[in-house]
Amino acid sequence: MRWRGRVPEIDLVRVVTFGAVVGVHAVSLSFTSLDVGGNAALMLLHYTRSAFFVFMAILLVRSAERSGRTGKLRRRLTLVGAPYLVWSVIYLLVSWATGGRDRPWDGAGLALLTGTAWYHLYFLLVTMQFYVLLPVFLWLLRRTRRHPWALLGAGLAVAVVFTGWLHYGSWAPGPLATYRAYEGQLLPTYVFLFVAGGVAALHLDAVLEWLTEHRRAVLAGTLAGAVAMEVLYFVLVATGTRADTAADPVQPVMQIWAVVLVAGLGAAATRWTAAGAPHVRWVDRASDLSFGVYLVHPLLLLGLFDLPWASTPPAAVSAVVATVLALGASLLIAEIARRTPASLPLTGRPRRRPQQAQVRGRPPTGRARPPLEGVT
Repeated sequence: MRWRGRVPEIDLVRVVTFGAVVGVHAVSLSFTSLDVGGNAALMLLHYTRSAFFVFMAILLVRSAERSGRTGKLRRRLTLVGAPYLVWSVIYLLVSWATGGRDRPWDGAGLALLTGTAWYHLYFLLVTMQFYVLLPVFLWLLRRTRRHPWALLGAGLAVAVVFTGWLHYGSWAPGPLATYRAYEGQLLPTYVFLFVAGGVAALHLDAVLEWLTEHRRAVLAGTLAGAVAMEVLYFVLVATGTRADTAADPVQPVMQIWAVVLVAGLGAAATRWTAAGAPHVRWVDRASDLSFGVYLVHPLLLLGLFDLPWASTPPAAVSAVVATVLALGASLLIAEIARRTPASLPLTGRPRRRPQQAQVRGRPPTGRARPPLEGVT
C-alpha cells in the first residue's frame, strides 16, 4: 500500500520504535543500572538503537533510488547538523543547570565532537557520518544488487567480529582504545545494520510481499527470538555477568535481534495495511514528528524523574507512567515547533506551512514529498 510514494508499513514500525526508545530511557531512569528486572526489559527494548540505522538506510536508499539522486551533501548535513548543534547547546546548559558541569562550556568542544552533550545525541553524529558516505554506500549496493545475500553475509560477519571485540574483548592498543571509548558514536559499529537496511530498500516490494505471505511464521519466529534473548540474558546473569553488561546494546546478538524484531514488526504492519491501514493519518503525523520527539524527550524525562512522585510507585510503574507522559508531551512540543520558524533546528524538518498541515497519509493529490526531507 502506498500514499504519495510513502510506505505506511515503515512509518508504523518507525513510530513504534521511536515510542520504544522513550520507554528505554524511562526504564533506565526508573531502575538502577544493575537491576536484573530492569535490564531484562532492556534486553528486548535495546533493539531501538540498531533499528534506527536500519530505517535510515531504507529511507535514504529508497529515496535515492526513486529520485535518481542522493541530494546535496550540504542540505543533508544541515537537516541534521542544525538540530545537533542547537540541542547540544541546550543539553550542555541543562547539564550545567543540574550540577553536571561547573560552567556551561566545560568540555563543550569535546562534547560537540563526540556526540556526548547528552546520551541520545550519538544518533545524530552517526547520521552525519552516514550522509557523508552515502554515495559510496549506494555504489556498493548497486554493484552487489544481484548478490544481496553475499553482501548481507559479509556485513554480518564484520558485525559479529567487530561488536564481539567491543563487547567481549579487552585488547585495544593506541587508536583502538579511543574507538572503544566512543564506540556508540562511530559508524563502523553499525555497518551490518546499514547494509541490512540498504539491501531491504533495493528489494522493498519483494521484502514486504514475503513478510505478508509468511506473516505468521515471521511473527512466531520473532516471539521465539524474544524468548531466546531473555533466556540468554538470565543465563548470563546467573553465571556471573553483570546485568547491564548482559543487556549491552553493542553486542553481536543485539544487532541480530534488532533485524529480527524489525522484520516481526514489519510483518505485523502488513496486517495493518491489509485491513486498510486504520488511523493512517495519525501514524503519518506521528512519523513526521518522530525526530522532534527523539530530540526533546530526554529533557522531559529529566524533569519528570526530578519530581517526588517518581520514587513513590514501583519502578516498573514509574517507567510506564513516565513513558506515556514524556511521549505525549514530546509529541505536543514537536507539533508546536513544526509550525514555528525554529522548526528546522528543533525538529530537523523545515517549517510546516498552513497549507502543509493537511494530512499526508491520504491518496495522492499533489506532487510527492521531496526526498531526504528530515533525518529519516
